[in-house]
Amino acid sequence: MKKQQVVWNFATGLIALVTLASMPFQAAATTEQQKTMSAEYQVTSSTKLSLDSGVGEIKFVATTGDTLSVTLTAKADSDKMWNDGDLEAVQLTAKQDGDRLVLSVPEQDNVKLDWVIQLPKIASVDADLGVGTIGGEMWTTDINLDVGVGEVDLELRGDLAIITSDIGIGDSQVKGVAEVENNRFLMTASSKGRGAGTAVVSINLGVGDSNVKVSTY
Repeated sequence: MKKQQVVWNFATGLIALVTLASMPFQAAATTEQQKTMSAEYQVTSSTKLSLDSGVGEIKFVATTGDTLSVTLTAKADSDKMWNDGDLEAVQLTAKQDGDRLVLSVPEQDNVKLDWVIQLPKIASVDADLGVGTIGGEMWTTDINLDVGVGEVDLELRGDLAIITSDIGIGDSQVKGVAEVENNRFLMTASSKGRGAGTAVVSINLGVGDSNVKVSTY
């Protein structure tokens, strides 16, 4: 899902919400269906992880060892006003080629994906999320996070060389590094910080807020 499309859809949704706000509220009971998948992958300090997801949440848990564990929960709303997601078609796929590990779900239309990734120290993490939240706790490494609409709320454990955060509409805050600048201009926001480490962290968010705390211990 392209970030520009997500931002446009979000703006259109805001207009729809304003219209709905003037209508009488009417509660409707819905039933949520879900499917949970789990997998483990052997990694090293040289592993480069890539992850692409549409709508949902990605939660990182910093662990030790050489095993990356994934728990993926796919949820589909059975409200008949909408096209239900096909949970049977939702499958977690992994491609390992040398040091590169790519996790994806090829079929995810009308499905919300919630990831819990227990992640040891690896070389890099590249995660792309259309709508939702990236959060939790990660070891500091080369990190690139791209979110269309949503939130980034992370604690990074370990020092870094540089961190940048650019928000199209929203706010950005970086804490825990010696040299840091948090700037805001009209609806846009950006942060830039420097440390004594070697890792490079980049966060790009179309609409939403980003909060990153660096814990150098």
